[in-house]
Amino acid sequence: MASEAQRRATARYQKLNVKSYTIAFYPKDKELHEWLCQQESKAKYIRELIRKDMEAHMNNNPHE
Repeated sequence: MASEAQRRATARYQKLNVKSYTIAFYPKDKELHEWLCQQESKAKYIRELIRKDMEAHMNNNPHE
């Protein structure tokens, strides 16, 4: 069990360093939501999609 000081330190670290985003799925996005729900780790899946997109963008624009 973490001490009160450790909990405060963790909370401070997260406040300064961790970024989070919320996404809403409307009825027209039902298939997207269902697909995401099937993924074992939603955050890992989304991060991997972003990495692949970044790589594709960098490969298509080598001078940018």
